[in-house]
Amino acid sequence: MFRRFSNYIQRVKGIHENPFWVTSRSRAARASALKTLWRGYAGYAVLLMLPLGIFTNYMVEANGLGTDTDRMNLAAALATAGVLQLLYLSTKAALSTAPSVVQARQQGTLLALALTRINSADFADGVALSESRQLLREFAVWTPALAVVTLMSGQSLYSLVMLTVLSALCILYFAYQGVYISATCKDTQEAGRKASVNTLVLMGGSGMLFLIGGFVLGPLWLLHPVFGYLCSMFGAGSPTGPMSMQESLSLLFWCGWPALITPIYMWLILNARQSAIRALERVRIG
Repeated sequence: MFRRFSNYIQRVKGIHENPFWVTSRSRAARASALKTLWRGYAGYAVLLMLPLGIFTNYMVEANGLGTDTDRMNLAAALATAGVLQLLYLSTKAALSTAPSVVQARQQGTLLALALTRINSADFADGVALSESRQLLREFAVWTPALAVVTLMSGQSLYSLVMLTVLSALCILYFAYQGVYISATCKDTQEAGRKASVNTLVLMGGSGMLFLIGGFVLGPLWLLHPVFGYLCSMFGAGSPTGPMSMQESLSLLFWCGWPALITPIYMWLILNARQSAIRALERVRIG
């Protein structure tokens, strides 16, 4: 595990030499700041308008967020927006990498890998990391707005930090999943369909089951990103959190659990990467 992680970090450090990463950076450099803002707005407007609209309503009609009930309602809206964001980013990550791999295969890029210094690992890392960077770039545009809403709902910025970390990990995981799924698809339509279905089943379906069933469905939900994000909100001082609880272990669990399980998510990312590389190798050999 540690050796694989170390090798992956070394590849990430040398990603600037990856031709797929260079191409993506060149394409991103040609995009204006307004275009980046618009792409981010198109992705997150619906998620942000919900808590921002409630915040504006309380400020204008209720003369501020003075009661715990007001803050609790806004915190619930913020939690909903955060969960939807995790689902949105995961789906978009898989759908971003899937067509790229299919187009590369149709254009002969995968076959050309055998004749160049670029191997399957370079290809998988270049596609996955470049698409992940673009998604995080769009998300970062609206981080200040999320920070304002987080503070207004009585939350600590710790929950925003954990939301960003979990979002990045989900993006990486499903980006490699998209490479793996689409490596053997016939066309972009099939790749998009399989990637979207796979993501919705893994993240959307499991997230809904968690919200409906919770701990009744078993201890596996302790490792779910949705549970990790809700833990960071519940333990960060919100009206719904353990403000009245004096047990130090309770606060340690709710705040510490999301950070504790991030290495497990990194292990899942490394496994998804290996699966993607093996799938690309089979395509090259075949």
